[in-house]
Formats: sequence, C-alpha cells, structure tokens
Amino acid sequence: DIWPVLSQHAETPHEAFFYHTGNNLQAVRSGDWKLHRKGNKLTALYNLKADIAEKNNLIKKHPEIVKRLNGHLKSFEKNIAENNRSAAFVENPVPLSK
Repeated sequence: DIWPVLSQHAETPHEAFFYHTGNNLQAVRSGDWKLHRKGNKLTALYNLKADIAEKNNLIKKHPEIVKRLNGHLKSFEKNIAENNRSAAFVENPVPLSK
C-alpha cells in the first residue's frame, strides 16, 4: 500500500523506483537522483531536489552516483529476467468453485 507515501510523505521502504515505457526500462530514481537511459546507453542524471524540471544534466559531474544508480538498473533487470513468466498462463489451473 503506497498511499501513506503519496498522501502523507511517509518514507518509502524501497531504495529505488523504476520508470518504464511499455516493457522498456527507462530510468531509476533513488533519493534526490534520477538516472535516464535510452537502450543500454546512460543519457542523463538529474538532482530532482534542485532541478525538478530535469533541465541540468549532471551525468559527467557525478560518476559515483551514475555508477550506484546503474547498479540498481542492472540488479532490477537481473531480477526481472530470473523471475519472468508468461502472462495469462497457469500450469494445472484449479477450477473456481461456484
């Protein structure tokens, strides 16, 4: 339930939040930082606390943050690949009782 995080500014238990377009992983946010990528190329880093409009790309100024956030992306992709399953397919389905 994420309602407290959205409505009461409660602290999230997650270290990172991932952005997708369809099945394509586009970005990761952790704390004040958001790292964008296009395909496998890292394209932009923003400090959202200082730049909510994402106008000042800091990717070259903070390689340590890029490395940390890219680690989140790789870990997330590995987890998805290891736990991937087909949608709408269940082996040996149990019939619903009436």
